[in-house]
Amino acid sequence: MSSATFVGRAAELEVIGNLLRGLPSQGASVVVSGPPGIGKTTFLDEVERRAAERSIQVVTTTPSETEVTIAYAGLHLLVQHHLAGLRVAQPDAADVLERCVMDAGQSGVGAIAMALIHLLEDLAETAPVLLRVDDVQWLDQPSFDAIVFAVRRLVDSPVACVLGVRDASARRELLLRAGFEDLPIPVLEHAEAREVLTRNASWLGPRDADTVLDQAAGNPLALVELPRALMRSTGQMPPPGQLVPLTARLENAFSERHILLPKLARDLLLVAASSDRDNRDEILTAVTRIPDWGDTEPSLALDLARDAGLVHVGEQRVTFEHPLIRSAIYQSATVAERQAAHRALSTVLDHEPARQIWHRASSTTDLDDDLATALVDTARQLSVAGDQETAVAALRRAARTARDPRRRAALSVDAMHQAVDLGRPDLVEEILATIDVALLDDLENNRLGWVRDVTRNGIYSGAAHVMALAPIARKIGMSGEPERAVGALREHSLRMWWSNPTLEERLAVTEAAEAVTPDPHDDVGLLMVRALATPMERAGAVAEHLDRLRPQVTQDQSVTDFWVALVAMAVGDYPAALPRILSAVEDFRRQGQFGVLVQALTASTWADIHTGIFLRAQASAEEAIRLAPDQGQALFYVTCQLASATALARRGDLESAEVLVASAERVLRERGAAPMLAMAQYARGSISITGGRYGEAVDHLLRIFDPSDECFHLYYRSLVAADLIEAAVHAGRLDDIKEQLATLEEHQRRTASKILTAQLVYAAPFLHEEDPEEHYIEALDSLRAWPFLSARTQLSYGMWLRRHRRLAEARHRLRIAAGSLPSLGAIVLAASAREELRAAGESPTTLGSSAWVSLTAHELRIAQLAAKGLSNRQIGDQMLLSHRTVSTHLYKIYPKLGISGRGQLAAALSEINDDRHTGT
Repeated sequence: MSSATFVGRAAELEVIGNLLRGLPSQGASVVVSGPPGIGKTTFLDEVERRAAERSIQVVTTTPSETEVTIAYAGLHLLVQHHLAGLRVAQPDAADVLERCVMDAGQSGVGAIAMALIHLLEDLAETAPVLLRVDDVQWLDQPSFDAIVFAVRRLVDSPVACVLGVRDASARRELLLRAGFEDLPIPVLEHAEAREVLTRNASWLGPRDADTVLDQAAGNPLALVELPRALMRSTGQMPPPGQLVPLTARLENAFSERHILLPKLARDLLLVAASSDRDNRDEILTAVTRIPDWGDTEPSLALDLARDAGLVHVGEQRVTFEHPLIRSAIYQSATVAERQAAHRALSTVLDHEPARQIWHRASSTTDLDDDLATALVDTARQLSVAGDQETAVAALRRAARTARDPRRRAALSVDAMHQAVDLGRPDLVEEILATIDVALLDDLENNRLGWVRDVTRNGIYSGAAHVMALAPIARKIGMSGEPERAVGALREHSLRMWWSNPTLEERLAVTEAAEAVTPDPHDDVGLLMVRALATPMERAGAVAEHLDRLRPQVTQDQSVTDFWVALVAMAVGDYPAALPRILSAVEDFRRQGQFGVLVQALTASTWADIHTGIFLRAQASAEEAIRLAPDQGQALFYVTCQLASATALARRGDLESAEVLVASAERVLRERGAAPMLAMAQYARGSISITGGRYGEAVDHLLRIFDPSDECFHLYYRSLVAADLIEAAVHAGRLDDIKEQLATLEEHQRRTASKILTAQLVYAAPFLHEEDPEEHYIEALDSLRAWPFLSARTQLSYGMWLRRHRRLAEARHRLRIAAGSLPSLGAIVLAASAREELRAAGESPTTLGSSAWVSLTAHELRIAQLAAKGLSNRQIGDQMLLSHRTVSTHLYKIYPKLGISGRGQLAAALSEINDDRHTGT
């Protein structure tokens, strides 16, 4: 194939030349795409050769079709020869990668991606690095996620990435959307194809040469292999009408070469093709476990395979000459032969249980409950680690392996639920087609029906299933399976908070959970059902439950913290939620569990928004927005856009906030998530209030109260009371909100919701303008846990005092407001506080520099961490960035702050040095 390599490839090689020439100063990423046999691998070989000429280090991995469901199989090939060096420079990163290699699926993909960044940056300290990944379509999902995450964060480092992928692969589209440059490899023009054919098969006569050219259709590999197949056959090419697809013809050509080998060599090649590693010793040991192998030295069989031109053999690796060779060998084997190969491999993997379980599963079609249970355990571990796609594959394999048909059907329903969370309606339908519904019990039938409705009719549909589920769950729980019953009810209640359920639906779910829970005072599942399904009706019980909930040291405390924080948020106790949710965020970030990290960041963002810590909220929202697309979490992306819009509005960037809200509204309507539009109205209300358009703000917020409006939300009304009342007072429209105010006051009496109580206490001075002072004093005493409401009260009280000529008292209140509002990110109100302070006779210049306002939330967090003395690498670890990217950001930050170096950061940020409010 070498002579076919670069005819007609000058333009593509020029792109690569530019990439390599720019590598010392910056990174780049290119996707080399094309159909099978177009020459992607050979093209990448030439890229690697040219990189070596420039003294660029090359790190490679070549995954295979058989390893696509084995977590981190591809990454193992990438890092296996570099761990020793990394252990010296970055021992913690080396430990993470080694655990990923030895115990696939146990670590979060984020921690592994950060460790990969450390490895590549460490290598780049000595010379630029080229990361080469062949056959991306066969890369296991966790390896794909880790590599893409790392490469996207190495743009400021001398690390380039070149990936080969089939043009029809969905992975290509994902890479292009992620910002990778596309470099398609085209078919050869007719003259170029003839030149290649002449070089490789000059013995062909004109007629046969024309036939090969016609059938090869410009594919370089076909131009090389089809003449060889012709020479081994009867000398006749099949007529055009009898052609099979080109890829199949090429595989057949390779198969014919493989079939001519002795059985022992074929056995060895099949084991190598079945392996998820290219480890020479592992393959040689495993092949001896093939039945009837005998005493033959396996290295002799390996020599035969190499001499046939099918594999490369190194000291440690066995690699196929072309990916289609591996595919041809595996596909041409019988089912029994493939199973024997996987069984042989499983016997040498006792030290790697995650890999062993997949080879065990591939080695049999027999029903095996122990194997099914092991696969379910693997799915659970993968899900916790953030690899939902492989978790679905494990559950589906378990469903094919369990003995009991009813268990098989139930496991398929579990896989459907995972696919819903993954955002894959196509996969849901595919799994659904395999389920015999008659085998499901009532509970699983209900779960299946709910998933089907959610997938086909919108994410917040399925109310009918809620009513049907309650008696079923009660019956299942009373029959000795309370955990299963409450688990199903919790699945529904997680979405009920956002779906405006009826009172009957809310009570049905909660009462069923209460009826089957043996210890209601120490059950987090029941707590979640109560809070999310009936936050108004069970507010008192939830508050008591939260207070009495005994500390639980669980296998995954961060998940428990996350759940309990969601409970506190659902009933309006945001100050209680924040410590737990922030702890969970740090744990998930440290563990690299990006899937659940996005969800936790979203929760912490909104907890901060409703508490009024806008700087930290914006930083968390931006982090979630960067991560969510890689995790396929579109709705979390959108809700963080709305949170960011709200924070930007408080900061005064109204134009950017409007753009984010419009984008989010469009997606929410497309996804059938109308109740979530309440968040958009809240953001629009914040924009209007900051812009001084109070009547407009009232109109936006009133939509949340109107049951006939698509933006209506039963519970979100409690979160906007302060803004609604203040805007109505400023707009002279208190009469327009009398009904809504009465509803809020009644809600507060029934639930004692802490956020609603706080907002009504804050709003009381506006509702008692004739004598507001006692209400101001009460508010200042009551709002200590609500920093933004407290600071707004200080500002409003100070303004009232100034208007009543009590200037000394006014300056005291205004000074507090002017000092605290900037650290929250309420820049517009902070400016108002300064103006009021000046009007009261005091210059606010002593309050510190406000140059930090020019920084983005992302830059601000970097600056704050650097000001605390963290190194660039430590900042990168916290913010999931490369240390070179941190350095680049800092050099952009210094001139914005009017400083020249790191040592001046603390002084430049003195105005916002309150860690509680900025997240550092």
